[in-house]
Amino acid sequence: MRSVINRAKLDREVALRLGVKLKTVTGIIDELTAVVREHLVDMETVKLDGLGEMDVVAKSGRRKVPLRAGNFRKNESRPMVVDIKKKYTVHFRKSLVFKTAIQARHGPGGVAKVDTMEKYGVDETGTEQEKKAQAGCPTCGSKVEKHGNVLVCPRCGTAPFEGKKK
Repeated sequence: MRSVINRAKLDREVALRLGVKLKTVTGIIDELTAVVREHLVDMETVKLDGLGEMDVVAKSGRRKVPLRAGNFRKNESRPMVVDIKKKYTVHFRKSLVFKTAIQARHGPGGVAKVDTMEKYGVDETGTEQEKKAQAGCPTCGSKVEKHGNVLVCPRCGTAPFEGKKK
């Protein structure tokens, strides 16, 4: 479980590192927080070197909104779709220094390669593929659809066109 570091603990930690009174640090951080908040409310991008960039984005339109238990309409158990005039979200982009520090402590991110899964691809040779599409599905004879370089039967899917297993 992740721990949450609250503002009071951060203030004490900064005061100890700087050798300054806690009251002084609390006042400075209060002002810093107020100034950052004001700039974000004014829809400006705030860049904190060593941490990252923050900006506010306004979105509108239809959204699925989950309701708390007991707030559902009668006989309704799924989220409602409602029109939202505006929803404000704060986007945060890590700085290179922050990203590097995270990777140094926890290892690089990204998707790990998994060797246990085998994939059998679709034959993607152009002319032979076109001949297969015109001939129809080899299993049911339906007209074949072409999605990019992939042949798909509306009934059987891509299975009839996949290569043989080794």
